Amino acid sequence: MDDLQAVYALNKRIEKLRMRAFKLTHDDSQRAIEFDWVVLQQLADIRTSVDGMVHTRSTSVKRRYSYKKSAASIPILLVIPKFKITTMVIGSKTTTFKMTPAWFKLDDEAKVLKNVIYPARGVTFKFKKIY
Repeated sequence: MDDLQAVYALNKRIEKLRMRAFKLTHDDSQRAIEFDWVVLQQLADIRTSVDGMVHTRSTSVKRRYSYKKSAASIPILLVIPKFKITTMVIGSKTTTFKMTPAWFKLDDEAKVLKNVIYPARGVTFKFKKIY
């Protein structure tokens, strides 16, 4: 309840400062001459303090109504996978690696390609243009 009492007190102080700023603005505009720089500085100070109090009020409300984490929360377990290099290409300026997880079993390329059925040499494919 202390947080809510602080919010109520801040609301009263903010309202008083806003009314003071409104009164200063009204009184300064009633003179019908140039603005008084002292009054403008006072208004700037009031606005700065109101902004600070509004920020304090919002953090108090967030603190009061925010979800409180329990001490028995379950920690997140991160497992970093181990990788092995499957292909390495060495270039003139760079070297690139292809890596796979250590649990991944690579197929024998010759064994896989043996079962591929290729079309006869006389077969041509016609592709349609899609616009």
